[in-house]
Amino acid sequence: MMKRLLFFDAMNFRSGIRWLPAALLLAASCITPIDFEVPGSGALLVVDGSITNRPGPYTVKLFKSFVIDNRYENPVSEFGAKVILFDDQGNSEQLIETDKGIYKTQGLINGQLGRAYHITIRTRDGKEYFSEPDKIEDPGQLDSLYFDYISETRIENGVEVPYRGFRVFVDAAGSKEENLIRWRWTGTYEILTFPELHMKITDRGPIADPLPCSGYKVGDNGLLKTGPCLCCTCWVNMYQDRPLLSDEQFINAGDFRRVPLAFIPLDRRLFYNKFHFEVEQLSLSRTAYEFWKAVRDQRDGSASLFQPPNAKARGNIRSKDGDEVLGLFSVGGVSIRSLFLNQSIAPDKVLPIDTIKGSCLKVDPTATINRPEFW
Repeated sequence: MMKRLLFFDAMNFRSGIRWLPAALLLAASCITPIDFEVPGSGALLVVDGSITNRPGPYTVKLFKSFVIDNRYENPVSEFGAKVILFDDQGNSEQLIETDKGIYKTQGLINGQLGRAYHITIRTRDGKEYFSEPDKIEDPGQLDSLYFDYISETRIENGVEVPYRGFRVFVDAAGSKEENLIRWRWTGTYEILTFPELHMKITDRGPIADPLPCSGYKVGDNGLLKTGPCLCCTCWVNMYQDRPLLSDEQFINAGDFRRVPLAFIPLDRRLFYNKFHFEVEQLSLSRTAYEFWKAVRDQRDGSASLFQPPNAKARGNIRSKDGDEVLGLFSVGGVSIRSLFLNQSIAPDKVLPIDTIKGSCLKVDPTATINRPEFW
């Protein structure tokens, strides 16, 4: 039976929900379905985790697969499981369940280049699963991250519209003959809202109704400030919408040149202040590489009227009982570079941001009031 399922990518998980498909791309609320042959109608265990040579904690997410019928559903977390991380030196660490279905290391094991790692899982119903051991390979080097600014017009629905923004590229070097690499980027921007201007509709018409988080209340003579605003300034993340792999890039003597990463439009919301762009270069095992290639091919095929048969995204998770299980525990090295984009470096200017009379936390699912360390 063919079912359409959603999955998540914990290797893209950082200080919040960050999902690029481990068989589903849910980045900035973008969902891409992936087809699998599913026996029967029962939900399958989905494993989504990773370890790199960067400092932990490392995260493993466990949840149940579910069928998508043109509507959004939340996955059911697999809680109460026992998840253990092992290295090739005989060390192990049991992960702590910090939230339902979310398991994290506590710093006993740190990923190192050249070392191999795997996990075991025992669910609360006694079923046991394991990942195949993989080695953290050298990810190579990100040499430079840079951009071109473009300003042109395009025809959309018979209307000429401006097309302005930054095309971001990277020059990189591989580390081995195969050069199984994935590039993954994250954009971060600041947004300002005005929750003290919130209104509510009454029989007498709209009246002032500042949100409690605004630090204002209605006084006898208008709005009265009572404290700091807790929902005026937020930082929002945005992510790429498809895996970018090294098989799409021309390589010369182990070097990748001018790899196109993203187009960031000169949008007044994205550039209220400035835009932070970070790219990671990840080394992949052959299994992980083929997994992400299948995810990418399905994503690309879903946009075509002449979609070819879907490739199956097979991960490295196995069941001791031979049960069907989905997902990936990624093991790989990572190299990182970042830059800031600012509208002051663009010849075109953008209008001031619209006045949003609500909480900045409601602007996007990734919004947070916690200022990033790099800001």
